[in-house]
Amino acid sequence: RDPPRMATPVALEIFGVASTAVLKVFLIAAVGCWARRAGVLSASTAKAMAKVNGTVFLPCLLFVALGRSVTIEHLRNVWLLPIAAVANISMGACMGSALVIVLRIPDGFRGPAVAASAFGNSLALPVVLISAIVGAGKVGHLEFTPADEGAALLYLGAYMTTLTVLMWSVGPTMMKAESDAVGAG
Repeated sequence: RDPPRMATPVALEIFGVASTAVLKVFLIAAVGCWARRAGVLSASTAKAMAKVNGTVFLPCLLFVALGRSVTIEHLRNVWLLPIAAVANISMGACMGSALVIVLRIPDGFRGPAVAASAFGNSLALPVVLISAIVGAGKVGHLEFTPADEGAALLYLGAYMTTLTVLMWSVGPTMMKAESDAVGAG
């Protein structure tokens, strides 16, 4: 009879899978930085590649993943996520507003600091993390199917769409109001 093995907590397994995904992103970014510094990749080419990634490849990834497995049931479950995005942004803005006062952030940086607290990560990193975690198949007692990846990306898309709309509508207003106050003072 084998001695009982200590089970790894699911959160630690998810952390391991996510760390591996982030390491891959870091390595790709490091190669890009090296290519840029070595002159292999020009600034205009890097900018064009980023634009193609954001406007072609990332939407294609989402479209393919969603097209494989989105159901009416998934769509019915999405309605709460935009509300969660608004709540998350509001709490971040409140915490940021409190922190700029407590930390005595200079006036010119208060708006950007509050905006940075309100609007979290962009879409690319959460897509990589979700794809890595769900793509692992099994993490602890959690088992994922290929359909789960599409559902996870649908839910992330619903959340991030709201976050992005607010980031580009409310975010500049938050930052502009601060610069107006500095210019008036």
